[in-house]
Amino acid sequence: MRFTLLVLTLWLLTQISLSSSLLLAAENPIRKRGASPAVKSVPGEVQIQGEYWALIVGINEYQGPPKLKTAVADATGIRNVLVERYGFKPDHVKLLLNAEATRSRIEGAFIRLAREAAPSDSVMIYYAGHGQNSEDNQLAWWVPYDGVLDEPGTWILDAAIRNYLAAMRARHVYIVADSCFSGNLFAQTRAMLPAVTDKYYAKLYAKRSRWGLTSGSTEPVADQGKDGHSVFAYHLLKLLKENEAPYLVPSHIADHVIPLVARNAEQMPRSQPLQGANDEGGQFILQLASAARGFEDQSRKVEEQARQQRDKAQDDLRKELDRLAEDRRRLEIEAQERLEKERAH
Repeated sequence: MRFTLLVLTLWLLTQISLSSSLLLAAENPIRKRGASPAVKSVPGEVQIQGEYWALIVGINEYQGPPKLKTAVADATGIRNVLVERYGFKPDHVKLLLNAEATRSRIEGAFIRLAREAAPSDSVMIYYAGHGQNSEDNQLAWWVPYDGVLDEPGTWILDAAIRNYLAAMRARHVYIVADSCFSGNLFAQTRAMLPAVTDKYYAKLYAKRSRWGLTSGSTEPVADQGKDGHSVFAYHLLKLLKENEAPYLVPSHIADHVIPLVARNAEQMPRSQPLQGANDEGGQFILQLASAARGFEDQSRKVEEQARQQRDKAQDDLRKELDRLAEDRRRLEIEAQERLEKERAH
């Protein structure tokens, strides 16, 4: 009889020990060396890393060149839509308007972006103002607020802008100029991936890019258009405001904006990677802030479901431990009672 009770007790203790080990395993899952806990990816998500930065310049009031009418409204509209719809932090957006947009301040802003934008960041630059080409169209300049008529040394040469972009550590730089720009700044058009899928965007995002969009080539571009904006800025802003796709890339922006501008003005916008600016075949990706929040909400939901499953498993194990402990106490009492009866006989 004593032997039987001893066997039962040992079996019970073994079960308790095993259940305790299972509980500890549930509470402290083993992680492989050098690996992080697996995170379930959200379907349709492209991992946009780093921060967005922007330099936005709009000049109506010039000291020497003729005044413009819509550049300030265009620049302000771009700034607002980037902050409100695409997740740009206000303190990461430098807006230079009219007298603020001197040559030294514009170039200083380029230098700041080269210094502060990290390798995982994305930078967008927007310029609305006078542009000037050389007679042979091999050189072009942005004309700052303090630029002097017929003195190119007071303007900003496109090659200098290209050098600033090449010096930036940011993964992606997208420059949009509502102004004429020299043709030699652009590289040859490259073929795009045919299928617009998550893999398409992931491949574009992974590679470094330096991409440009200009409102015209060497021809003068219109200052007035619709709703207080230039023709180019109106159609660009309309796209950015009405877009519901989670991602926009320069090639898609160009596909939408260029035909509309060409049909409504005597100018032909151009969009291509930039020559000699360290482009590696990627593209800047604008991600809707609402889409980013949706991905984050879905990720949190997946994590919460996993947490609830872990909590339930641990709770079930604790209940099993409580049951086994109760069985042990009952058996111990029964064994003690039987021993006392045997001793009494």
